[in-house]
Amino acid sequence: MALDSLFQGAPANAQSVLFSADEPSFMAGYAAAALTKTGKVGVFGGLPIPPVTLFMDGFALGVRYDNERVGTAVEVLGWDVETGSGLFSFTFDDIAVGRFTTEYLFDEGADIVLPVAGPLQIGSLQAAEDRKAAGQDVKVIGVDSDLFKVANGDPSRVILTSVVKRFDVGLLDQIEALVEHRWEPGVTVEDFSTDGVDLAPWHRLRREVPRWLRKDLRQIERAIERGDIQTEVDRPTGPPIGEPFVNPANGHTYLLIEGETFQGPEAEAVALGGHATSIGDAAEQAWLYDTFGSGEYLIGLNDLGVADEFV
Repeated sequence: MALDSLFQGAPANAQSVLFSADEPSFMAGYAAAALTKTGKVGVFGGLPIPPVTLFMDGFALGVRYDNERVGTAVEVLGWDVETGSGLFSFTFDDIAVGRFTTEYLFDEGADIVLPVAGPLQIGSLQAAEDRKAAGQDVKVIGVDSDLFKVANGDPSRVILTSVVKRFDVGLLDQIEALVEHRWEPGVTVEDFSTDGVDLAPWHRLRREVPRWLRKDLRQIERAIERGDIQTEVDRPTGPPIGEPFVNPANGHTYLLIEGETFQGPEAEAVALGGHATSIGDAAEQAWLYDTFGSGEYLIGLNDLGVADEFV
């Protein structure tokens, strides 16, 4: 079983358990839009991959929903939901990068930030605590689990809430299905309807969240569960086979070619003037995954006369 990830080339008895983080992210975005004092909220991701951008889409759509209902124009910094492009740290490990990126969003005017980069949210928390100590009213929203529980009780009062994936619920559902002889391989999605995702309590900031807003959020949660509100964006998984596509970050051109062995794509690559090759750059691999979708690829076409070297 893969918890919070999708099996690639899965065996027949595999089960992937995914979480609809876009649903509570939508509510977080709605709340952030209602509570911002600067008219700007921020978000950044670890990598441009679907498990991350799912949060970012939901958050931005929640802000948009608040704008449409109230007639405001709260701006989302760090993510363009229309183009599916935005701000990324390209790491999930370097806490300092999380801190720096959050400070950048604060400097740009955001007063509430959602860091969708796993452990980097600790750096975001540190940035918010420092700004609060300096007299700036800023807040952060945690991801995956309740950030309040790992922040020593949030003495600086900067954690608004958290977008929570209920891993315990996902695991328990699989165990119950197995015990009751109704378990089947495939993909299970945990969402509001299964209590598999949630928006964490407001904890120390509850008094700053008006009763009308808490009521709105309860109604929005029910509407999402009924399917009345869309919390995700359907984007093409990538360009069609045989059509060139350019990475705007570095000008590299890619062509999706069918073939189950190296020889077929290599022959086509040679015909185009290069060779099939692999990519050694993490950021570019992330871009390829986000652009072309998941799969097993021999990726790249070099412009050298040597196979398996890329420039």
